[in-house]
Amino acid sequence: MSRAHVLKSAILLLSILFFISNFTCAQESNQDLEIDISSEESPDVVLEEEASSLKEIKWVWGEVIGVDSLKEELSIRYLDYDSDAEKDRVFIFDKDSKFENITSLENIEAGDSAGIDYYIDETGKNIIKSISIEKLNIP
Repeated sequence: MSRAHVLKSAILLLSILFFISNFTCAQESNQDLEIDISSEESPDVVLEEEASSLKEIKWVWGEVIGVDSLKEELSIRYLDYDSDAEKDRVFIFDKDSKFENITSLENIEAGDSAGIDYYIDETGKNIIKSISIEKLNIP
């Protein structure tokens, strides 16, 4: 046998082994994806519970126009891209609100720029998940 023939045979054999090993791994992966529906709780119930616990996170960037430390509220003016108009919106801090670039609500002043991740709760209030503040630089 020529050297080229032996090399071609070896490559063909390695290709076949590679194909077989990938096929076997794919079958094992598919077995891992099987769902156990033997539990007493219906999958529909689980999905409804998960959906109700998930909150759609939204984002807005704007200028702080007011801070109420007693109510733990923040008002910002932002550009609404749908209407191409400036709008004002009130946001509420809760115990889970995270601060970036600042340590507390007391560090926020009118004129600061704010980037806010928030969600709308069941009562329609805008609850701050996290807020990042860029301080107004006055020379």
